[in-house]
Amino acid sequence: MVDTKSLRVSRDEFSPFDSRLSCLNWIMLHRPNLNRTLPGARIQAVALDRWLLGLD
Repeated sequence: MVDTKSLRVSRDEFSPFDSRLSCLNWIMLHRPNLNRTLPGARIQAVALDRWLLGLD
């Protein structure tokens, strides 16, 4: 998970999105900064409930 303010990895500080589309829009808008702060990371939208259960 990524803290939307610092763009750093965080297990505690993250805000879920209302929809997959809003998440993808946010990713595209912040893509250059995400690539800079998370070099080599694979950035993708996931369903939070499935991710928390280890299904994604």
